[in-house]
Amino acid sequence: MNAATPPKSGMFVILLATAITAGANGASARSPAPGDRYEIVRETSSAEQSSRDNSGATHDRDSYLLRILASRENGFELEYDLPAKTSAEDRARTWQFPVRVFQPRNGPLQLLNASELNDRITKWLAAGKLPRSACGHWVFTWNAFKVECDPQSVLGALEALRLPLTPVAVGDTYILPGTGSSGVIKNKDGTLATSMQVNPDAIRREAAESDLVVGEIMQKPVTFTAALLARSNDQISGTMTIMLSVDGGGIVTHQAIHSRIKTRKPNGEITIRTVDDEIDRRLLADDR
Repeated sequence: MNAATPPKSGMFVILLATAITAGANGASARSPAPGDRYEIVRETSSAEQSSRDNSGATHDRDSYLLRILASRENGFELEYDLPAKTSAEDRARTWQFPVRVFQPRNGPLQLLNASELNDRITKWLAAGKLPRSACGHWVFTWNAFKVECDPQSVLGALEALRLPLTPVAVGDTYILPGTGSSGVIKNKDGTLATSMQVNPDAIRREAAESDLVVGEIMQKPVTFTAALLARSNDQISGTMTIMLSVDGGGIVTHQAIHSRIKTRKPNGEITIRTVDDEIDRRLLADDR
C-alpha cells in the first residue's frame, strides 16, 4: 500500500449493492460493540481489453484497522487507522489516518475530527516542502499521487471500505450512494445475491476524473466539465453482481463485487472492463 494516499474510492464507492451468503465463515452471532477492533483487507483486480487489441490489468491489496468508538441509536462512531505494523516513515507520508467518522444506519459518513486533520495537513505540507498552491494537483515522482488538502475528501475514500454494522436480511433494499439505484437482497439457488445494471453516468464521471490525471501527466490540463463533456457520447452498459458472507447474527464479514462494463466510443472502439472488488472484515481475536 502506498501510505501517501488514502484508499481508492473508484466506482465502487458509488456503485455499492448488497447480497449475502448466509451463515458463512461459521462465525457465531455477535453484535458489534464499542471497543471492538477489526482488520479490514481490501483487494481489487481489474482487466481491460479493447477492440484495438489494447489491454491492461491492475491489482491492489490494502489493509486497515477499524475500531468501534461508540454506539448511537442511529449508527456508530468509528476510527480507521493504518495497520499496527506500519512504520513511522510510512505513517508520516499520509495525513488521513487515524480518522474518526460517524457511520449512520442510512446516509453518508460524517467526519468527526476535521480540525485535527487540518492540523496534520499543515504539518504534512511543510514536511514535504509543498506550498498550499500544490493542493488539488498531482505530483509525479516514483509514484503518482494527488496533493489532497481537504479533510472531507477522506470520506469518499472510506466509503469504499464501508460494510454494514447492523444485520442484513433477505428483502432488504439497498440504495446505491450517488446513483439513485437500489437493489433488493434475494435468495438465488441457495445463495443470496443481487444483480443490477451499472449506472452510465457514474462510469462517465469516473472516466472523466481519470482524464484529468492523464491531462496533468501530459501537461495538457483539462477541466472536469470538459472531460465529462468529451465522455458524454460514450455508450455504456454492464452489470454488477454482489455477494456477502455474514456471521450467525447477519453481520457482514465479506463483500465481493464483480462488474463487467462495456464502453462503445463514438469512433466505434469498444472496451470491455471487468473489476473484482473484495473486502474482508475480521474481528481481532483479543476483542471477542
